[in-house]
Amino acid sequence: MRIAKTRSSLSLAEEKEIGKENMGRLNEKVKILEEIFSRAFIVEGVSKRITEIDGEEIKVTTRECRRDCPLSLDDTGCICKDAISTGSTRQKLLISGKDAYFVISKPVNVGNGIYNVVIVDKLNAEFAFGTTDIGSAVKQITDISSSLVIDQLTRIYNRKFLDDNSGYWIESAIKNQIEMCLCSIDIDNFKRFNDSYGHDFGDKVLSTLARSMEEAIDGMTGTYPIRVGGDEFLIICTNGMYKKRFIGAMGKLCSIVQGKRLMYDNKPVGITISAGVGAVIEDGVSTYKELYESADKALYAAKKAGKNCVR
Repeated sequence: MRIAKTRSSLSLAEEKEIGKENMGRLNEKVKILEEIFSRAFIVEGVSKRITEIDGEEIKVTTRECRRDCPLSLDDTGCICKDAISTGSTRQKLLISGKDAYFVISKPVNVGNGIYNVVIVDKLNAEFAFGTTDIGSAVKQITDISSSLVIDQLTRIYNRKFLDDNSGYWIESAIKNQIEMCLCSIDIDNFKRFNDSYGHDFGDKVLSTLARSMEEAIDGMTGTYPIRVGGDEFLIICTNGMYKKRFIGAMGKLCSIVQGKRLMYDNKPVGITISAGVGAVIEDGVSTYKELYESADKALYAAKKAGKNCVR
């Protein structure tokens, strides 16, 4: 019986041959994409420079990717770093003046390196939106973009908004040494609301939390309430507020939620939450995944401390 080799058992020569084969396949795919879309190119994940495949080698050029990517025109910037940190494909719709672009970034492992395959497509107004009027097309794009990042039940930001911006927020915080905090929020014993009172009541609990989040951060610039999915909520603060002070603000949120009462069969039902805060600078993290894990660890500590608190 022939036993397949694991990656750790491969010789350096065999690894090199696999790397060459992968590079060749990647080059073929990018060439096909270049024929279909406005632009397609490979970016080295760390230096953010355009790379070229020359035979069996990937060569990092001196050309920065921002010269080829329209996202350099957008304040929320690059999606490649977030794609690499999460290991998943990221996409973004960009409106710049009278033009509209759709950008996709997919992380790939080739040899010993991590790269992004970036696809840029300039949208044709008449083909995509049934109009030759650029102004009308841009308005449609704006409306669609807005609806895509808003959670339909709670009317706060959703997972797509988080995915589109988290990479830029982290990068900006580290580059400018301005603190960024993330609060992970969990509704205490949420399952019992659905089980005891029904899913419609559970939806009311979710919406009540969303309104409470908005109330707690009212007046805080650069702070975003987000429903990630289900009963998972986050608040992202990008305005430089220190972790200790942000924990205090989230303590206010706990008090607001605790003061809410929802009626069921003419009887008041109370709600409480637990929350955990992570911070980019103070916790020494460099990716969104690390920041989320820091906040999640603090959330676990809040649960362990008896719930209805923030850590």
